[in-house]
Amino acid sequence: MKMRTLQILSVMMVLGLALSACQPQVIEVEKEIVVTQIVKEQVEVEKVVEVEKIVEVEVEKVVEVEKIVEVEKIVEVEAPTGQSDDKAVVVKVVGGGWGEALKASYFDGLEEETGVRVIYDMGWAAGALLKAQNEVGRVEWDIAMMDEGDIVPLHAAGLIDTIDYSQIDADVLAQIPEEFKQPWGVLHHASDWLIVYDTTVFSEDTAPTTWADFWDVDKFPGPRSLPAGTYSPPHDVAWLAMGWAVDDFFPLDMDKMDQGWAKLEEIKPHISRWWESGGESWEVVANGEAVMSVAWSDRVVKAAEEGANVAPVWTDHYLTGLGWWVLPSNAPHKDEYRYAMLSYGLRAESQAKMLDKGYYKGWSNSGVAELAPEHASKLPTSPELLPLAIGMNKSFNWGETAPGTDQTWYEWYAEKWPEFVAGTLDY
Repeated sequence: MKMRTLQILSVMMVLGLALSACQPQVIEVEKEIVVTQIVKEQVEVEKVVEVEKIVEVEVEKVVEVEKIVEVEKIVEVEAPTGQSDDKAVVVKVVGGGWGEALKASYFDGLEEETGVRVIYDMGWAAGALLKAQNEVGRVEWDIAMMDEGDIVPLHAAGLIDTIDYSQIDADVLAQIPEEFKQPWGVLHHASDWLIVYDTTVFSEDTAPTTWADFWDVDKFPGPRSLPAGTYSPPHDVAWLAMGWAVDDFFPLDMDKMDQGWAKLEEIKPHISRWWESGGESWEVVANGEAVMSVAWSDRVVKAAEEGANVAPVWTDHYLTGLGWWVLPSNAPHKDEYRYAMLSYGLRAESQAKMLDKGYYKGWSNSGVAELAPEHASKLPTSPELLPLAIGMNKSFNWGETAPGTDQTWYEWYAEKWPEFVAGTLDY
């Protein structure tokens, strides 16, 4: 019995030392737990050791909580509320290699030239995040890169400022086409969808050239690939295959949706994969999984330059991937710094740097053509390729509310897509 008592006292001393570094409130709680458990376990000394292990784990958890609190304090310092006097801008850009290229091309020289420091937040889902920031009353970005499907409803809700173009360098603005300067944003890139085919299956003379050809499995046999509806609605491509003009797409309604579902049903048995990323869009062709697919032109051009067995079909390419710089309302830094960044980032020199990195996006103008003539011709908005385009998608309509629902068209479509794939969609 003396031995058991001695062991219990020894364990209690160890526990007391382990808990001495913790906050008083936590120590009181854990002491109560320890005493209660030791009283229960006095009959079996072996279980006292288990209690010691449990308390050690609790002590480790307390340390982790302290670390989390420290991180929260750091975030508060880096993202002050209100109009800060700090000569800086916080910019939300996409992630990955594209985001790194944007950073190097558009912003890295800004501080040296103007003294405005750029703080980057790289990642996706800018629209949803901006909405969440406003809900908690803490907007973290001065400028954000966003698709028009998110922009228009956010602008209507007062969460995105109307751009004051008088504060942007006039020489820079003069090079940007008028349709790329909207009240709610100024274009930073334009990309497009086109047909990509396997050069080991088709030659340039035998390859498909129209969207109707993509559906013609008799004349052009072989498996196809299209984007998954949860990534980007393939209805646009279906409507094009039906012979519709781009202006016929909008405004969206349920009858147009039903016709699109029916057209997709025709090609569905021949789809080897519904791709879910830009990389997959052309890789499914390069690896032989499909003989043709729909893909972003810049990815196809870059892959072909690097030796992949893929080629683009420029006839009827479809301007669909439009991204814009927007100015979130209630931004943390002053407007003069935001507009300094826009003036700098929209220069032809910045666009040319992106082209040199192999990202064939952006808009084409005389300045870009002079700085990077070998690349500018590959832009979907180049003088050579723009006439071959069949129109520009007004995809902000997908951000509007679908009739009879409380969802945007994007949300409605994402909900219906699994039913279509499973063959259970009622339309």
